[in-house]
Amino acid sequence: METSTLCRLGKSPNSGWDVYSLGIDAAHSLPSEISISSKHFVCLLSWDAQGASPNIIASVAERLLELGCVYFCCWGADCERVHDIVDEVLAGGTSNVAWLDVMTTWHEKESLAEAIDFFLDSACPADRYLDQCSAALAITIGNEYQVSSMELAITVKLLQSPF
Repeated sequence: METSTLCRLGKSPNSGWDVYSLGIDAAHSLPSEISISSKHFVCLLSWDAQGASPNIIASVAERLLELGCVYFCCWGADCERVHDIVDEVLAGGTSNVAWLDVMTTWHEKESLAEAIDFFLDSACPADRYLDQCSAALAITIGNEYQVSSMELAITVKLLQSPF
């Protein structure tokens, strides 16, 4: 995988959100623009960040905020550290988004299926974004197998009956 691949996977039967997947091979491959159905989105960031420097993680967080992320669900190896660095960016970064307005969670001890369940069924942006947030974006930083696994797991979830 040399470039980013954005794919619309369907609509969540529970939230009504349009659900997308973005697969990239490395953090620096995160695009500067994405074409999704709403200005803001909830993000599931799946990343084995064990080898990533704090500066790289912070740059991913800043880029996602610029793209419209208003809820970060972090999953994968070292996701608690990713979560903490996202919080640091929100608390003192250059973002125009107020700290209390963006939610963050990490799902280190959960399976991928459990993290996806939370992402699609429980993650809810702050009130000020509710009418501008109708999309969920799962971003996988890794190889093609990891991207395919994420897309398959989300597709299975979308095909299940609501709650």
